Amino acid sequence: MKNFVAILSLIAVLGISVAMAIYIWIELGDVEMSGNGIIAMGLGVIISLVIGVGLMKLSYHSAKIGHDETVDKFEENTKEVN
Repeated sequence: MKNFVAILSLIAVLGISVAMAIYIWIELGDVEMSGNGIIAMGLGVIISLVIGVGLMKLSYHSAKIGHDETVDKFEENTKEVN
């Protein structure tokens, strides 16, 4: 039941975000963007996606290799000393 509520709330947030994006897009009207602006926006989207995917990959890789456990053990050892 908790999963259903979580998924339903995420779908609701996604729907509201898409609706707001469409509303803003329509309200902007005929705003023209130059070729350089389109290229800059495209590069910004691509670079943001690459950074996000790279950071998530590093996060999963760190958890898979066990770097997170070594930090937890270090924190436990320092608590015992203090």
